[in-house]
Amino acid sequence: MLIIISVMVAVPVVQKPLSSGRYVSSPKNSLVKEIDLIPNPVRSLNHTKSLDVKSESLAGDCETEIFPLKGVPGFIEEELVESSEPGNVKERIEAQNIVDLTVWECLVAADFWLVNFVVISGGGSGLAIINNFAQIGSAAKSEEVGLYVGIISVGSCFGRITSGYASDFLMRSGYPRPLCLLITQIIMTFSCILLATGDVFFLYIGSALIGMAYGAYWTLAPAVLSEIFGMKPFAILYKIIGICPTIGSYVLSAKILGVLYDKQAALYHHNTTEETVQGEVNACYGRQCFGFALLYLSAICFIGGLACLWLIKRTDRLYSRRYQLLCSSAN
Repeated sequence: MLIIISVMVAVPVVQKPLSSGRYVSSPKNSLVKEIDLIPNPVRSLNHTKSLDVKSESLAGDCETEIFPLKGVPGFIEEELVESSEPGNVKERIEAQNIVDLTVWECLVAADFWLVNFVVISGGGSGLAIINNFAQIGSAAKSEEVGLYVGIISVGSCFGRITSGYASDFLMRSGYPRPLCLLITQIIMTFSCILLATGDVFFLYIGSALIGMAYGAYWTLAPAVLSEIFGMKPFAILYKIIGICPTIGSYVLSAKILGVLYDKQAALYHHNTTEETVQGEVNACYGRQCFGFALLYLSAICFIGGLACLWLIKRTDRLYSRRYQLLCSSAN
């Protein structure tokens, strides 16, 4: 197993060997056909002059370009640079103009807080349910609490892996990556409704969906942040968004799940004629124990889905240009 993992990690990193000062890459995987590693004074001078002229002309175009958010990366059309090699071979160079934003500019941007709200509402709801799933299973009079925890763990791992591949596939098909966040939000909303029924059968399905959706947030949210704001402030933004599920879980558990469960437990003991067993003073059985609280969480996830729709609308032009660049590179 260790050998297989080592090969999987090492193969993408290893590059082809250098031959006579020239690196030749695969034409299918790269836009640049040949890159001369030995500096050529004549070629470098001509190449620098041509890039200066192009950069001056592109600078005026970029200034008049209006992006949906200040600092959103803007893409320049690919350049055709004539080579001085015999045969006049043309090299296609992918040019990307990313505006370097400061951390403060990212923190005051609306898109950053939209992503945070989506993760707080969806990821926070998922973490709150995971922390209270033992009581949810006990309220449904199920004895397979440990099995539910295992299903959630496997689902979380599966969601982290599949969400990355699925989002890349959708982007290659022309869809923005925040659409995967919206799908994840819908899955979380649907899972809360399933668990609110209190049916033991739905606990198995709901635990798997909760785990998948919760794991997907940890893959999709960092990818969306890096594509919108670039890699320069990514480390700080990633740490900030990493505490969003914890904040959401604390607020939702303390103010919704905990409060409503205590009220339902008090009503349960007031209306039941059974003797209270020692150690079960705050116990509650039935779908009403967590039913209303889970419906509240589904409503919050639905609001987060609306925020995700707004994010898709704001970043539509950005991802459209990314798709155009991807198509041009494929051709």
